[in-house]
Amino acid sequence: MTNPFLLETESLYPNEFALAERIVDMFHERLNVLLPDAETGFIALHIHSATTFKNVLEVNRHNQIIGQIVQTIESHLNVKMDRTSLDYKRLLRHLRYAVERVATGETVEAPQKIEKVLRDEYPLCYSTAWELMGIMERELKRPVPRGEATYLTMHLQRLTSR
Repeated sequence: MTNPFLLETESLYPNEFALAERIVDMFHERLNVLLPDAETGFIALHIHSATTFKNVLEVNRHNQIIGQIVQTIESHLNVKMDRTSLDYKRLLRHLRYAVERVATGETVEAPQKIEKVLRDEYPLCYSTAWELMGIMERELKRPVPRGEATYLTMHLQRLTSR
């Protein structure tokens, strides 16, 4: 059994993942059943789903969108992200909340001056941010507020500058 989003799940839902690890350990200790590491991630998603009152299919779909976005970032910016780095975890957290905001129709605004500076100073990161917003729009079938480009550009610039 494999779980292609195991590291992302651990980063996105650290509390749920820690609890899932304890549950897997209990299965091993009490029932002598050794579950694969992939199962820890699946259990964590179910815990997150239950505690946030969200359908597990929706949680899983959002994680797939985030995974697609991460692949696009690595491809467009020609970077291999360190899945254990703080910058990666910050990016994932931002993406999680961005996807949730778009899914619920919440808007985010950013000062136009900052957007202009980022667009002019970091054109590759800025255009990649718009590509990522296009992915969210297509997958969620909802418009993405323009302000997301500013925040995504800042995260992307941080990743490419290290």
